[in-house]
Amino acid sequence: MTRRARRTHWAAIRCADGLFLDVESFLGGAIQVDREPELRAFSALTGAEYELSRAELDVLLEFPVDEWRESSNPLVDELERKGLLVVEGGESIGLDERLTAGQWNLFGALYHARGRWSGVDLPLHSAPAAELALGERATAEFLERFGPPPPHFHAVPAPVATLELPLVERAGGVFDALARRQTSRTFDAELTIGLEQLSLLLRTVFGAQALAVMAHDAVGIRKTSPSGGGLHPIEAYPLVCKADGVESGFHHYHVGDHALELVEPLSEEEARALAVAFASGQGYFREAAVHVVLTARFDRSFWKYRKHEKAYGVTLMEVGHLSQSFYLVCAELGLGAFVTAAVNNADIDARLGLDGFSEGALAICGCGPLVTERPALQPPFRPYRPPREPALP
Repeated sequence: MTRRARRTHWAAIRCADGLFLDVESFLGGAIQVDREPELRAFSALTGAEYELSRAELDVLLEFPVDEWRESSNPLVDELERKGLLVVEGGESIGLDERLTAGQWNLFGALYHARGRWSGVDLPLHSAPAAELALGERATAEFLERFGPPPPHFHAVPAPVATLELPLVERAGGVFDALARRQTSRTFDAELTIGLEQLSLLLRTVFGAQALAVMAHDAVGIRKTSPSGGGLHPIEAYPLVCKADGVESGFHHYHVGDHALELVEPLSEEEARALAVAFASGQGYFREAAVHVVLTARFDRSFWKYRKHEKAYGVTLMEVGHLSQSFYLVCAELGLGAFVTAAVNNADIDARLGLDGFSEGALAICGCGPLVTERPALQPPFRPYRPPREPALP
């Protein structure tokens, strides 16, 4: 069967070392492992890595990136399955064209595709006590195997000079919020978050604070967190489990209208179960009142930074900026907060009807009222002050 195909631009090939047991030596009573170069191919179209034979590589190189070629070679089907060839009328052609039109950088697309989880269930338990015991045991086993971590505090070797800075401290406002900022893993499922609290949180963290006309059809937006090029491509999708005056389910926060758009109504239990599935089985986040899925509108960011090698990294940084702002506002409101990037991105995208590359999920941050006692998963931190020699009389 003759098919028209071309090579995708959105793949990479590497030469790895394959390890093989020397059978002849093994039969002679000795164990010997030989190394042999092995070609591996990874495609952003499939998000998976495959072994690539020399014959497949030879066929792949017969096809250009920007021109359709006819071929009846039976390896064409296998190369299409591995996401290395795009076949006319095939399933992968749409994503191949969207990546090109979306101005993705090749290495950013490969990294993003590799990190899009689906169906991952981390080996965690929902009971805090069990989690604490598991964490302590796992930490002890890790230390026994790999030794202690590199030291907390780092000094450069042989500095020219060292200046001890005055220990100036402030209280109130953002200084208090920073002191209270921490990751929470135990929430009170019986309590709700107030509508005004949720409204203030969403507007302060994700809302537009000011506008500026830049040109004819370009309007700049100022938010409380920095953004590469002032583009603010991150969208917030609150998965509401328990909030006064808000229907439980999946919502989208419309920044321009400061409004919640209901995407999918769910019961409280359905919302909590979905939150755990989205967070790859991290059950200790289940009792949070609201889980905010953070997606990136990559096409907005890459509109300016076209195929730029730093563009994807800057988008990831923005999620970090927003999650820190989220933590600080939650601390001020007396709410616990968390953020996790260990999420089933592909499953979230499918639930929201996103293709993952025009817009795709990156992380989840959430919040809710805390339990009154100190959570089992929260270690007892003590205040730290840099050591100082006592002043001479």
